[in-house]
Amino acid sequence: MKADRITPFHLINFLYIGFAHLTDGKITDKEYAEIQKSSAKWFKVDFNNISLFNQILEETTQWYNSIESDNEKYQTLLEIATQIRNIKELSEDNRKEILSNLRDIAVADGHFEENEKRMHDVIGKNLGINIMTSDNQDVGRKIGF
Repeated sequence: MKADRITPFHLINFLYIGFAHLTDGKITDKEYAEIQKSSAKWFKVDFNNISLFNQILEETTQWYNSIESDNEKYQTLLEIATQIRNIKELSEDNRKEILSNLRDIAVADGHFEENEKRMHDVIGKNLGINIMTSDNQDVGRKIGF
């Protein structure tokens, strides 16, 4: 995706999609529904902008899928979390809400697995939020790669 077309909505969607996929190698229907719900809140979706919202979801999915290796996807996800941290319009409370959305995506299938907790904590660190959910407190190490 061209850098000049990337919006904060693309970045947040990429974070949600990458989190859901990279933690267990797939995105379930329940997780995708939670991604859409969480993203729609940020976008303030209504009948006037639903087409643009769907376009951004599609563009972000295509962008994510265009990255070949899971390691590259993971590195991009961490870079995006740092970019989100640096968006002046997003307060600390906004970034905490993003982490809350990640937890909602994680538990959409009824479980909050250790791998999901570790990735949540690494993303939180890159967002500038120190929230620890993992039993393993070493958030500096890679998740499954």
